[in-house]
Formats: sequence, structure tokens, C-alpha cells
Amino acid sequence: MAINIYVCDRGFVLVGQPVPDRDSNPLWVTLERCAVVRQWGTTTGLGQLASEGPQSGTKLDSEPAFTRLNLDYCLRVIPCDEEAWKSWSNEKTSASGRTRKRSGALTTDNSDG
Repeated sequence: MAINIYVCDRGFVLVGQPVPDRDSNPLWVTLERCAVVRQWGTTTGLGQLASEGPQSGTKLDSEPAFTRLNLDYCLRVIPCDEEAWKSWSNEKTSASGRTRKRSGALTTDNSDG
């Protein structure tokens, strides 16, 4: 399943797996799995994140399943390397919103502290 990084208005960056929109509205995309990229954790920007997947310093904040994104506020869509993002797309988020990759390299945490 495709994974994209969405660079949005006001500095928001999301990553997610788009699915066909229930309304078939071309101005909206529904993301089956979605997270806000709080910290890129890269040395060379979003291109590195897209091609290499989450890095040790990457921080992703989970969003609810089937989050809808209005593409009017999206400035750029970057396709991701599916193999590099495979571990993220297969992760299960616990009830607390915390997810950890087996190696401990990727932490998804919705808390501010």
C-alpha cells in the first residue's frame, strides 16, 4: 500500500497511507494510517525521510484511523519508499498512543512530556 508524506499549510507534515475517499471528492484524501511528523530526525530533510523511512530521531504522533486531509492545504506530496516504511505501516498503536519499533529506534508518542 502506498505511503506519502504530505507537507501542509502552517508547517504541518503528515505521513499516511491514502485510501479511496468515500465521497470521491478529488480535494480530499483519506489516510488509513496517519501520523504527524513532529521531528524529521534526518540530516538531509524530508527526501531522506521518504526514501529511508523513520530514523532514530524521527518522532511521529499518531492520528486516528481514516483521518481526512483537505488537499487545498497541502503544498507538496512526497511518495515514500514502501520497503523503508514497512515497519511503520505494520506497527500496532497501543491505547496510550505509544508505539515502539522492535529495535527501539522509532518512538511514536502523543504525550508532550
